Amino acid sequence: MDQIRSPKLTAEDIRSGLRNGEFFYCYQPKTNFETGQLVGAEALMRWRHDDRIIPPAEFIPVAQQEGIGPELFSGMVPTAVEDAKALKSVGIDIPVSINMSSDDLMVSDTGELLYQLCCDNDMDGRDFQVEITESIVLNDDTRIRQSIKRLLDYGIKLLMDDFGTGYSSIDVLSKFPFSYVKLDMGLISRMAGSLKNYRIVKGIVHLSHDLNIDTVAEGVESRGDYLTLQMLGCTEAQGYYISRPLPLTDFIDFAHNADLLPGTQISTLFNLQSSLSTYRKSIVSTVMCQYGSPADDRDPSAFEQEIEHDPENCRFGRWYYGPGQKLAYLPAFVAIEIPHRKMRELGLDIIRAVYRRGIDFSEVVRKIQGLNAYSGQVDRLMSNLIEAYLVREKANAGMVPPPKPAQNPESNAHLT
Repeated sequence: MDQIRSPKLTAEDIRSGLRNGEFFYCYQPKTNFETGQLVGAEALMRWRHDDRIIPPAEFIPVAQQEGIGPELFSGMVPTAVEDAKALKSVGIDIPVSINMSSDDLMVSDTGELLYQLCCDNDMDGRDFQVEITESIVLNDDTRIRQSIKRLLDYGIKLLMDDFGTGYSSIDVLSKFPFSYVKLDMGLISRMAGSLKNYRIVKGIVHLSHDLNIDTVAEGVESRGDYLTLQMLGCTEAQGYYISRPLPLTDFIDFAHNADLLPGTQISTLFNLQSSLSTYRKSIVSTVMCQYGSPADDRDPSAFEQEIEHDPENCRFGRWYYGPGQKLAYLPAFVAIEIPHRKMRELGLDIIRAVYRRGIDFSEVVRKIQGLNAYSGQVDRLMSNLIEAYLVREKANAGMVPPPKPAQNPESNAHLT
């Protein structure tokens, strides 16, 4: 018997669906590996058409092929803003991320539309995130760059989607100030059975840390995935182990009733200790490099931007004055603040001395000795902090509930 096939979708079908309000968003939760708390949601478009729910894999290619992708995006932006406002009205204050294609970014008023809707609804750019793929950045079109710049100017954060699937992923991170990279679900799904994929994921997480970029793992479908990524130091999790994409009302119920996933800062603390040591190495390497190069080759501004000296905006600072405050009751946590600030201040002073004043090398060495002293003090305090945290984790081990089971065993690859 011949298989019954669905009728071929057309551009007019999509336009008609928009006019009739048939398109809607489902929201897939994102949780933080440190706290287990809900920290965001990705808006995933769905189409209720002819008594069935059509996934984006069926209608997005049609929209793009027919050149109406921006029309579909613009038609659904008001829904995303209304939904985000509805979430805030019931106490769910998290950023909503939406996907934009190169066609969407080519149209200059798509970003303007999102910004204007935010203003009209008393929302802020920080209530939204925009996810783009590597191919968009590689396109390097002037209109795309301008659109992305406007989004960033509005306070909207930028996510690199499907990271690890292209050929130039590392290079494209330098083209825009990404706040997050999303590890491709294919890498996550192969991680357990492939040491090579595990090392790729580990390398991406560590690279992102060095660049002050957070990481989101999508396609987290098992306890093993969750715990492995947690111990690697990944920032956020998204996938069926947490929840499938949910219609707005169901998402609200989930957010209000979901149990916290297991959270721990063990990996974060060890990674932070390593990053503090890396900071000192970066200062020394920069000094040695510049004393070995012609004076004309020195570019102070480039190196000051490369090394993050701001004690509050560096990776450690963002943790210390953010989620790290949960450990403020530990003496080692309090004690580390001033030495860390002095270490960053001296690091910046060394870089400026090398590039702007051209002081004698012996004076730079003296400053590096001071940097080493502060760095050693910070490292010892971090070791004390880690030990105190491990003691607490051990004491609380019997009180922590086991990880929740997957909510749906089927793969979510076709739904995102």
